Amino acid sequence: MSDLLPFIVIVILVLINGLFVAAEFALIGTPRTQIDQAANQGNAVAKVIQSILKNPNKQAEYIATAQLGITLASLGLGMYGERKIAELLFASFQNFGGEDAVHTVASILALGILTFLHIVLGEMVPKSMALQKPQETSLWITPIVVLVQKCVFPLIIALNKLGNGFLKLIGVTSGGVHKASAHTAEELEFVFKESQEGGQLRKKTREILQDLLYFGHLNAGEVMVPRIKIIGIPIKANNDEVKAIISKSKHTRYPLYDGSFDNIVGTVHTKDFLRAQLKGEVGTISDLIRPVPYVPEAASLEQVLKIMRKHNAHMVVVIDEFGGTAGLLSIEDLFEEVVGEIGEGGGESPDIQKDKNSGVFRVTGMVRIEDLGVRLHQDMEHEDVDTVNGLIMTLLGRLPKLGDGVVYKGYRFEVIEIDGHGVGYCNVSAVDPLELEKDKDKDKASR
Repeated sequence: MSDLLPFIVIVILVLINGLFVAAEFALIGTPRTQIDQAANQGNAVAKVIQSILKNPNKQAEYIATAQLGITLASLGLGMYGERKIAELLFASFQNFGGEDAVHTVASILALGILTFLHIVLGEMVPKSMALQKPQETSLWITPIVVLVQKCVFPLIIALNKLGNGFLKLIGVTSGGVHKASAHTAEELEFVFKESQEGGQLRKKTREILQDLLYFGHLNAGEVMVPRIKIIGIPIKANNDEVKAIISKSKHTRYPLYDGSFDNIVGTVHTKDFLRAQLKGEVGTISDLIRPVPYVPEAASLEQVLKIMRKHNAHMVVVIDEFGGTAGLLSIEDLFEEVVGEIGEGGGESPDIQKDKNSGVFRVTGMVRIEDLGVRLHQDMEHEDVDTVNGLIMTLLGRLPKLGDGVVYKGYRFEVIEIDGHGVGYCNVSAVDPLELEKDKDKDKASR
């Protein structure tokens, strides 16, 4: 029995080391939602874990207990285990050479064996187990750690205070495990990508989640329907004129303006107008007016949404820096930023269409470059402009004409339709790299 005692002690120390390693990584990896659910179902251990995760001080004490256990077990293995294994090996090898040589070989072998046991069985195996099944591991291991913590509580408090004091000296603020592990938008985007590749999310779901992450980064000026695209109803229009506008454009809401779009006095919903017509309540369009709030171009979409909720409005007027109307923004526009183009009644063609045979994209001038880049799987952002129309005018250095073409980031933009002074539609196609090089050579020769 005395011969087996060293092996028993070494195995116990390795198990203790593994237990505290698993405890530490399980706490870090435990999903809060699953623990909350288990706690709500009456699981006593889950309630303990829940209280630890909610309190940064308790988290620190729990981790400190695990670290103390790992440290003491590792010291025990180094001081006791290495010596005992070396003694056993020395006794087995002493007849194979000189005493010094055998002692050296025995010490090296003992260190190798102990290192293997410590790293593989005491670190890697419990760590993998804890990371793969963090909730299950936490539920059975937490009571043990809490019991040890109560036994060495004064030591844990002292070590934590010393550690926090040192952190303050070097200008670092201590925080909880889950506070430190909070994800940035970029990290969450990576998680969504990994989840889709792992089959946990559909592609469309991932795209919606990613759009939600950056929803607040966009402003009203980037998403609005620009002034030149506004279809409004003059406040003095008679019923026949209103019917003609509604039947032609097929929108559900229209701005009412007095004189010009710089004086939008409210909005009207088509259902209000049609209901009045059906009931025979024939009045003027101004009788159906709904108030409309105003927002600056720089207002974030989150701010716009709050204003819409506050005023119970489905549309806002976007004002430029000079106080004039820059455009309109509806609740549908905000919704489309998250779920994509939805249309208002079927039949409206999307702003970006792809010819399946040629691979050429037919794009309206008001499409945002960022949205086009998503379809092209290419970063198309430009530091000065937001739309395809703005991009083409910037690259041309003048107003576009029918047939004009520009090349930007490996794609050719050819104007096929003019709308007012801007681009109505253009074709976007990938440029052959050889053709691109020839164009560059021509430009150099012309200079």
